[in-house]
Amino acid sequence: MQLKSGWNLIGNPYNYSIHLGEFVGVSGANPNGSYAWEQLVQQGVVSGGVAYWDPDTQSYQYIGGNTGVMQSNVGYWVYVFTQQDLTLKFPPVYQELATSNDPNHPITRAVDTWNQAPNKWRLNLAVRSSKSVDDQNYVGVVPTSADAMTNQAMKPPMSPTQDVSLSVDQTVKGKAYRMAQAYNVGSGAQKWNVYVQATDGGQMTLTWPNLSKALTNMRFRVTDVATN
Repeated sequence: MQLKSGWNLIGNPYNYSIHLGEFVGVSGANPNGSYAWEQLVQQGVVSGGVAYWDPDTQSYQYIGGNTGVMQSNVGYWVYVFTQQDLTLKFPPVYQELATSNDPNHPITRAVDTWNQAPNKWRLNLAVRSSKSVDDQNYVGVVPTSADAMTNQAMKPPMSPTQDVSLSVDQTVKGKAYRMAQAYNVGSGAQKWNVYVQATDGGQMTLTWPNLSKALTNMRFRVTDVATN
């Protein structure tokens, strides 16, 4: 499958699920080598976070890393950073995994299994209107730049059923992007610029659902730049 620069909507061609770590890709930016998914992410060819729309929660969910599972019959947003095309080779399937239409293994919403630590923590940011919610957004700190590349996720295009979306400014390879999940490297005070896009008028509520899981020595503050 050939992916173009920017957003690509792709699907799993099999009747069985596959892991992201099983993909092999060749980038036009480096056509002399074939690389595994994690290597492509670390090279800045493709975003580590892959988004899919959950019809039950009416919000985007994300998979990533080598263990991220791509279900069949589901569309996935993949972002290519390079101007050159990326060719992805789907793996052969040797074992049966859960299918997306299997009632015994349905697609469920993302579960926060992140273990908070002083050098690896994240804060969940959710925005809700009277019609829809965008709740899988994170800002945080990780130990290395490689961890930041692995865990970051681009903000996918707004769904036709959404009327509100939250994104975070982040620089990747020297260029500014809007992210759903953005991570810094380092210690001390951290700062992110967060944006809420609404298609309709009315009240939008911003929350941080996992604040109770934050480390006890941390404090968080949201400042409305329009009113200070």
